[in-house]
Amino acid sequence: MVSASVRKICEIAFNDLHLNKLTLIADTKNIASNKVAQKCGFTFVATDKDDVVRYGKFHDMNRYCLLKQDYLKNQ
Repeated sequence: MVSASVRKICEIAFNDLHLNKLTLIADTKNIASNKVAQKCGFTFVATDKDDVVRYGKFHDMNRYCLLKQDYLKNQ
């Protein structure tokens, strides 16, 4: 369900809005979100240390990117 939603967002972003790149961030501890990013064709770029504050604590975030050219190759 989430993967289908991310794919639809990619479709709109690249085909309708003509964006060139999408960035997705996921908490390093959120395995499901990281799997969605990978399943949807996003490429791991980096881990941003202490990037987000949630409930008073810093969290490391994985950053993924998807370029329009890579999206179009897989359609």
